Amino acid sequence: MRLVSEHGWEPLSGARWRQRLPRRGPYDREQMLLEFARGKRVVHVGFVDEHRLETKVGRGTWLHARLAESASSLVGLDVEEEGVRWAVEHGLHIAAEALFDAGNHILSGEFQETADEYREIPPRLVARGVLSSATAKRLESLAGVIADQARRALDEDIAAQGAMLERAAKDVARIFLIEGEYALAMRRAEAEWVRGLLAELVDGTLPGVAEWRHYHETGGVPPQWTEMLAEGGLSTD
Repeated sequence: MRLVSEHGWEPLSGARWRQRLPRRGPYDREQMLLEFARGKRVVHVGFVDEHRLETKVGRGTWLHARLAESASSLVGLDVEEEGVRWAVEHGLHIAAEALFDAGNHILSGEFQETADEYREIPPRLVARGVLSSATAKRLESLAGVIADQARRALDEDIAAQGAMLERAAKDVARIFLIEGEYALAMRRAEAEWVRGLLAELVDGTLPGVAEWRHYHETGGVPPQWTEMLAEGGLSTD
């Protein structure tokens, strides 16, 4: 039986193909979409990968993020409300972190100082005449939002781990779940520590912060540190 006729390609059954089969290999769907989107204005319908969004973002394989690097502009549409909300918060979180990182680069590049916490960056930029006090106050509020999001993400991860262990305990002997229980206990301890540290940073009760700021703003070692170092047999020279 012929595979090719005057009508084009035909299978062994004799039925006619609607079009010729390409001789090239299969396409990488996402790579093809990235090439189509390059330099174009794109509307991405169904941009949320339900139940896989966070995993793909962590792996750097989320198609929407890859399209954002290729397209000249990108809008995502989806009916999955929870995923859309997560994506918006994630995008704002990244933008805010980039903003604070830029502020830290200004401090290190122009004034040879760095901040360990996002909350420290706005007041230092005010002191250097880079930001107005009003702008700094808004940025300090944004720094608090970032910290709250990090804490909430940690709490959600702990809740998910706990639920998974509870489901597994119905069918699996506990001896096989001990490692998971230990990992969950460590995460809970981490969350408790983070909450305590954030509370001290917010209300200004973390010991040593004032001295640390004094050191970075003036370059001089605070008297309290001089005494502490001297007691330890160390010098500030």
